[in-house]
Amino acid sequence: MFRVKQQISFRSKVFWITLGLSLFVGLYSFVCWKQKSKNPLDTTVPNVAQFKEGFYHIFVPKKNELKSLFGTGGVEYDNPWIVDDSIATFKSLFIAIGIGSAIGVLFGIAMGSFAQIEYMFFVPLMVFAGIPPSAMLSVFIVMGNFLGWGENALIVALVVFGIAPTFARQLYLAVTHDIPNEQVSMAYTLGAANEEVVYNVIFPTVLPRIIDGIRMLIGPAFVYLILVELSLSDVGFGYRFRFASKDLMMNVVFIYLLILSLATIAMSYGLLSLRKWLCPWFEESVE
Repeated sequence: MFRVKQQISFRSKVFWITLGLSLFVGLYSFVCWKQKSKNPLDTTVPNVAQFKEGFYHIFVPKKNELKSLFGTGGVEYDNPWIVDDSIATFKSLFIAIGIGSAIGVLFGIAMGSFAQIEYMFFVPLMVFAGIPPSAMLSVFIVMGNFLGWGENALIVALVVFGIAPTFARQLYLAVTHDIPNEQVSMAYTLGAANEEVVYNVIFPTVLPRIIDGIRMLIGPAFVYLILVELSLSDVGFGYRFRFASKDLMMNVVFIYLLILSLATIAMSYGLLSLRKWLCPWFEESVE
């Protein structure tokens, strides 16, 4: 019997998880069977053998014929696709999230702490936060050409634009609503300076929100990053999606999507563990 917000036993959880996975696998198997009955060589809905072939394309180094022919005389191999693509994508992702988070923390806390800074940047922040990053792609391409940016700098800049204003707005609202004025007044009464109030009162209070905000940024950052790589890059997950889709290599695309999903889950749980370690008091209040 179903009831709203009802707790269920561990065995029930296992049953429903197994049922959901079985339905998904069964539906995929049926669609795959229907597709293969029409064309056994079709790769739009890959079967097990085609997934094995996709793993080979992704994880096995390929012999570079030109390097082997004109190189030092030995057989030379290129890196597996997953190595080059992971380095390009995750390097840009971590740099963009680092810069975007730093900008968001700086402006969010400053705007939430000081009314003068709040009114100075409130309107530009709301405007930038409301612009879809994909709509800014052409603007960034022109700016990049004018400023002499390379491809990597252009990719990082667009991702930063996509996440920094939204993150700053979230922190600004957190500082405004989550910190009682009494705490700030007490700190000033005890003789604290402005920077001490920000560092000792405001920052520790919003630190869990900062970590949660970064965790929530991972998905949108991946979206913007893949979008730019699809359009501009010659390496990375977005480029590989474009390359594989042209040849209908969905066995490669699905494996890359699984890798992205696992990476996102791992980073999310890593940040949750960091929050539990740095802010145990927040975990107790949530529970």
